[in-house]
Amino acid sequence: MKQILYIMVFVVSSFGLSTDLWGQRPCADTLVRVYDSVCEGETYHFNGRDLIRSGYYYDTLPRAVGDCDSVIILLLSVLEPPFSLPGSKVFCEPPAGHRIIVYDDGSGMYYRWSSTPFDSSLIGQEHLSDIYVSPKEPTTYDVYIDYREVPQCPNTGSIQLNPVEPVVAQMYVSPDHLSYDHLELSVEDYSIGTRGTHYGGWAGRKWFLNGVLQNDPWPRTTFAINPSLEGDSVEVRMVAFSPTCSDEVVKVVPFRRVALYFPNAFTPGVEPNPFFQPQVQGILEYELWVYDRRGTLVFHSQEQTPWDGTHKGVPCPMGVYVYKCRYRDLETPAGFQDLAGTVTLLR
Repeated sequence: MKQILYIMVFVVSSFGLSTDLWGQRPCADTLVRVYDSVCEGETYHFNGRDLIRSGYYYDTLPRAVGDCDSVIILLLSVLEPPFSLPGSKVFCEPPAGHRIIVYDDGSGMYYRWSSTPFDSSLIGQEHLSDIYVSPKEPTTYDVYIDYREVPQCPNTGSIQLNPVEPVVAQMYVSPDHLSYDHLELSVEDYSIGTRGTHYGGWAGRKWFLNGVLQNDPWPRTTFAINPSLEGDSVEVRMVAFSPTCSDEVVKVVPFRRVALYFPNAFTPGVEPNPFFQPQVQGILEYELWVYDRRGTLVFHSQEQTPWDGTHKGVPCPMGVYVYKCRYRDLETPAGFQDLAGTVTLLR
């Protein structure tokens, strides 16, 4: 009987059968992949190690029974703060307001906006990244932001905004043209939104003549014009501004280099006005008539000759005389223009 048992053992060995028939077959290690994240500045504890940087990390957990181990692969992401402080951009065109911009990485953050005091223009935008608001008074806007609605790496920020104050620039400029006998410009600010102090800012205007800033900031003022410096016209530009917005308006005032100016009184033979004669600039020709109070013609000239206060060699009495002038100038060389007025003769 013992001999037969030996033969069976030999036969099993001869066919190459291993002892696995009597025990457990060897197995492969088990891989476990883990994806996790931690907020910047926090520590991630991984099987006895403290991790603070993003990356791949490995660890092996030996089995208590058997030859197979568990290999853990950790992909760790360290999350930066989800945003920087919000900024704003002003829009002065109707409907005027502020666009508040949160500078994030565009990865679909979760937002929650609120305001103090409550701003109804925020309704419907509470969970948007960029919002457009129109505060009616100084208002603080607070935003809560995170990578997901469930708190993970929450952050908050705030910005205080004043109401947007649009400006419509308007001005009055007089006269419509300049000449040698009128070298002043009167200007006045009729703008909307440039008067008074609002929410800690200053509203006002700046005046420019041919691009040169003037030192006079008042809403109503007068500027003296130098024709030798300004050229053929003067560009008046006013920039009107409020604490949040600005606007400008421009008017070009032409300079007429033609002048025909009559004195309103003279004293024959006595300086500084010994004769009655116009001051002219750019006048090609003129004809002058002078009448007394009865309508009698006492003087007439086509040669630009001054009146010496006499009629047919006899001195005229003191009093008010009427003159009429017909002239042709450089700006209208093909036609004549008429001018009339009064002059007082003094003795």
